[in-house]
Amino acid sequence: MTLDRANSLDTWLSAAGTPITTYRGPMPPMGVHRYTLLLFRQHGQISAPMTPADGRANFNVTAFAGQYNLGLPVAVNWFTSQPDGGP
Repeated sequence: MTLDRANSLDTWLSAAGTPITTYRGPMPPMGVHRYTLLLFRQHGQISAPMTPADGRANFNVTAFAGQYNLGLPVAVNWFTSQPDGGP
């Protein structure tokens, strides 16, 4: 799938369901940081807070998946990122 400004990812996701939050890109303060994206099969409506109470750093995905009965991820991807001007 190719997306452009007229057909953004947010629009595509909205057509498939109602997102509970928007995507926030990486914001590492310094150095190289690893980011992991996990995709779970959702079995019903989820009433999760828009942002975890303690922020997104060190988010406990195991507890979240258990709380909402998501099971194991069906897909995973990862990438690294660093602030502009890094090594």
